[in-house]
Formats: sequence, structure tokens, C-alpha cells
Amino acid sequence: MDGGILLVCSYGLVNVIIRLHQDSSFVKIVDDICEKFDGLVPGAVCLFFDFPQYKKFKVDSDDDIQNMLCLAKSFGINHIEVLIQESSVGVEGNCGVLDSTDDGGISRDVSRNGCMDKQMNLLPTYCPNKSKMFLSAPWAYGITHVGQCFDGGATKFREVLCNYVVERGFQFKYIKNDFVRITVVCKFAASTDCSWSVHARMLPSSGVLCVKSFDSVHTCGVVVPSCRNPRTGSDLVSTDVVFDLKNEYGLDISYRVAWYFISFRACIDGFNHCRPLLFLDGTFLKGRFKGNLLAATAKKANQGLFPVAFAIVDSENSTNWEWGRRYGEMCSNATESFNNWVGEARRLPITRLVDMIRGQIMEQMSDRQVKCTKWASVICLKMEKKLVAVYNDSRAWCVSQANDDVYEVHSHPSVLVDVVK
Repeated sequence: MDGGILLVCSYGLVNVIIRLHQDSSFVKIVDDICEKFDGLVPGAVCLFFDFPQYKKFKVDSDDDIQNMLCLAKSFGINHIEVLIQESSVGVEGNCGVLDSTDDGGISRDVSRNGCMDKQMNLLPTYCPNKSKMFLSAPWAYGITHVGQCFDGGATKFREVLCNYVVERGFQFKYIKNDFVRITVVCKFAASTDCSWSVHARMLPSSGVLCVKSFDSVHTCGVVVPSCRNPRTGSDLVSTDVVFDLKNEYGLDISYRVAWYFISFRACIDGFNHCRPLLFLDGTFLKGRFKGNLLAATAKKANQGLFPVAFAIVDSENSTNWEWGRRYGEMCSNATESFNNWVGEARRLPITRLVDMIRGQIMEQMSDRQVKCTKWASVICLKMEKKLVAVYNDSRAWCVSQANDDVYEVHSHPSVLVDVVK
């Protein structure tokens, strides 16, 4: 699989092989096909491929290419047979699909009104927006065929199943659900007689869970992909967060830690101009789901409170504080001020609490930006006052210079001062 997948492309009586990689695009593949076959031009090519138990998948976008790769990986195959058809647009709007015949010729498939059943989509020509490939796309192929096995047993199968229904856009219910066998049907099977179902059983010899029967067709008509699904619960979120932190940052955290960790870009950038230490503390949440709000706070140059990050976790412990200890650890009145700043918002639901904190941070930064534009001095006001006070206290001191960097201050007692250090 590392070397890519071979596309065995057929058009007429001619076959060619094209290598498909992870970064391959639909346009590039079509261009390669048109170079291999005489008479084909980009914009008039239709691609179809088959998989075991599934027939005639159409390919017409980058998303379809990536889905093809995911399917191949799931089925464990290294080559895909691709059927090439030529589409054409004729005079007076007549359009059709040109297909290859058994003798190598070309036949035209035209509907009764002289046009294809599915008319050509010209929108991408005028609005060439690149479609987004979500990281969840492979979830749609988590369960693919009878005989598919899950080394993690029932736990792994349930995880894959939840991801599968989230991406496919439907709901299910368990008929049987234990560590030995799992039977699942569409949520609306009873009311609509929907045929979708999957049954998996553990193999006693190996302990893995294998799919024994699988009907992938929904006849209920309620399969609607959506950004909201009841199965996108805390288990799903925690699993992905823990994996991402391990995969991208090399950090091991427990699932109890992976609740909410939030640090806005403006706070991250602003911390680069604060003192290089954090003040850490937490407070109880008083809403329905309880938990703790942990705050990492810095001090800006003008001695003001600067929220850097906050987290919502189940309890305040060493494990949950691990994310904040990279910069040191200190508790002080700064964090207590943050807790007071949050105030009664601790009674709000988590999402509303997060949004309230976001709004307060935004307003605070805006107010400070307006105030600092009125400063006439080079340094911050509080630091300037402190500097003036120190200067006035030292006016009566006598200073002798030892070299370019070292001075002796005659006081009680006298001290050496190295201005470079």
C-alpha cells in the first residue's frame, strides 16, 4: 500500500495501468487517462469502479479519489478495476454517455428527451471552489464486508460502529450487545422495515470480533449526513483528542483529561510578550455536570491579568494539570482574580461558559488596546511609575565606575552592579 494502488483502466479493448497515490487528484488522474487513450479529452470522461458486494461507484471529484483509497485500504487490496466511459454534449443541448461495446466500438446512451438522465453540472466551471475533505471521511468505511475482523474485540467494534453511523448519517439500536456478540439494526427498522443491519461474533480461538452478516442498504429513507449526531459523545471526542495529542505532540494523556482545553490564538500570541511564567489554579463548576475549571494566567507588562488558557476537567489533580506545568507552576492572587472574573458563569452549561469566557477575553483585549493607544511614554504606565520611584530613591547615592559594565554603588552596604547581567 505504501507504493500506491494500481488502477487497471479499461476503455474499449484497451487496458492501461495508472498508479494512484495518497496525494493524487481527480484532475491529474483524468489527464493521465486521456494521455493513454486516443480520442479522450478532459471534461468528457466518466470513471466507474467496483468493489466486492458493491457495484459501479462513480468517481468525479477529489473526495471520490480519497474514498477510493480508503476503501482499498479497508478491503486490503492493491489494485482497482476502473471502467472508463466518455460523455459528450451535442448540438442543441443533446447530451449522452459514450460507452465501449464488446467489439471495441463506441455506443451512445441517450434518454428519450435527448439528454442524459443526470445533466452535466456546470457550477464548478463558474465557482471553482475546492471541496473539503474532512478527516472523518474514512469513518464511512469502518464496516465494509462480512468476514471483517476487529482485534480490539467488542470495544473496538462499538467505537468503529459509532464513527461509521456518524459519518453515514443515521442512527441505530442494539438488539444484542455483550462481549461475545453484537447485533445492530437501523433505529427505524420496526417502523419502516429498514433492512440495514450488522451482526458480529467473537471467535473463541483468537478472541477477535468478526462480522458474520452485514446489510449495508438503508430502505428507510432517513440517512441524512449532518454535523450533529447523538453518537458524537464524550467518548468519541476523548478518543480523538487523546490520539491527536499522542500522534502530533508525543504526549500521553488519560481519557479523563480530554474534556475541554482551550487557548485562543490571541492569548497564545499575547503570552509571548508576558512574563515567562504561569499562575495556575482551579475552581469548582456549579452547573449540572459539575467538574472543575482550571486556569493558566500570566501577567502582562503593565501588571494586568492576562488569561492564557483554561481547561474544563472532571477534577483538579496532578494529571489534569500536566498541560500547564510546561512553563512552571505557581499559585497566586492572579488566578484567584480569574476565578472572580468568571464569577457566576460557573453555573452555566459548559458550552455557554466557554463562550462567555471567550467574549470577556475579547472585550478585555479590545479595551486594553484602546487605552494603550493613549499612552505617551515608551514603557507601560505602571512600570514607568515604578522606575521613577526607584530613580528618586537613588538620587542621593554615589556611584563609581569600575569599567564599561561594572559600577560600585556607595550605600550601606556598598554593592557592585554589572549592568550587562
